[in-house]
Amino acid sequence: MPKLLLLFVVPLALLVLPGIVIVDWQKDGLAGERIVVPVPAVLAQVVLPFVPRQVRTLDRPVELERWYPLAERFFAEIETQPDFVLAEVTTSHEHILVRKSGRDLLLDMQEQGGEEIHCRLPLRSADRLLKACRDGHLSTSELARTLWSLPAGDFVSFGEGGETVRVGIWKL
Repeated sequence: MPKLLLLFVVPLALLVLPGIVIVDWQKDGLAGERIVVPVPAVLAQVVLPFVPRQVRTLDRPVELERWYPLAERFFAEIETQPDFVLAEVTTSHEHILVRKSGRDLLLDMQEQGGEEIHCRLPLRSADRLLKACRDGHLSTSELARTLWSLPAGDFVSFGEGGETVRVGIWKL
């Protein structure tokens, strides 16, 4: 029996080890409807050989070319800084806050009507993707490797009127 159990546990652990991307949609709080879609991050690497060659690389837009050195320097410098508020905007109907917290860049937006959006950009992952774009295009395999290296937690969550959607990664 233990050998049979290992036969199932080891492949499952290898599938889950890089993490599971979870999309969690919930309506009307804890008592309402809920849909959770887990997708193993390793699935991206498994699917890549079947992607047509002509779409395995993404060209970097020409407009970004002149901003690339500034962005590269920004990510290198911001990670060494203590936590701080990068920008804060308050109007009569919304509040937006962009800040550096730990190893992440966070964006929080709240509208007067109750809509909220929260985004988290891990600085190391953004820097890794930026460096992967040096030759003018980004390979889908590098995108998959970056997905594997993302830290656990929520990356995007938004909601309005009792409906919430969260996208994040869960790891063992």
